[in-house]
Amino acid sequence: NEPVIAFGGFNGNDPVLSTKRLAGLVYDGAVRFFLLEETSRRSNKAARWIIKNCQPLPKTAWQPQPATRDGEAKGIVSPLYDCGLGRGE
Repeated sequence: NEPVIAFGGFNGNDPVLSTKRLAGLVYDGAVRFFLLEETSRRSNKAARWIIKNCQPLPKTAWQPQPATRDGEAKGIVSPLYDCGLGRGE
């Protein structure tokens, strides 16, 4: 029951949010975490703003990955960015 914003569209370059609007949401505390797929990280201005201004979290902090029998890690491969760090949160 938490609000979610999907941006980037199918190819990752749909400008759903401008960087100014995205920054405003972050600074207002309305949004804090972003899960960025590789396509978004390369071609979306808002995603590039997130990478520049937010901190990637280690996967172990939010998604412990039990290994399969063959040692291959499971789980989400996209990085999670925290835009609330350094803001007293």
